[in-house]
Amino acid sequence: MMNTNQSKEAPVEIFKPEMKQFHENCQIWYSVIPTEIVNHYMAMAGFQSQDKQIAKAVALATEKFMFEVITDAQAYGLTHLHSHSAIKPVTTMTLEDVASALKDRGINVKRPDFVVEQTIN
Repeated sequence: MMNTNQSKEAPVEIFKPEMKQFHENCQIWYSVIPTEIVNHYMAMAGFQSQDKQIAKAVALATEKFMFEVITDAQAYGLTHLHSHSAIKPVTTMTLEDVASALKDRGINVKRPDFVVEQTIN
């Protein structure tokens, strides 16, 4: 049972200085992922919130995840490039490189055994 005197008190400051700084930085940070897209995918996952800070936090986490996967995929690509030094350097990121980077994070990506191409006459 809640004491009515406690509910009228000012909220206790629970943020550490680092969290306060993080919160302030999030206020001025602009995501490359539009808020509408973040809200759409959160709704598809069954989560809805009117708090814009939650969408910003999800967008920040998504960007961080994407950046780490891309960086790791580039590293895998360079590893393959150096192992095949006779081959002309290619700056294209392959699905195998991305799949290897995602596998490190517990996400398995499988390509179909074959691809059926249809020609349009």
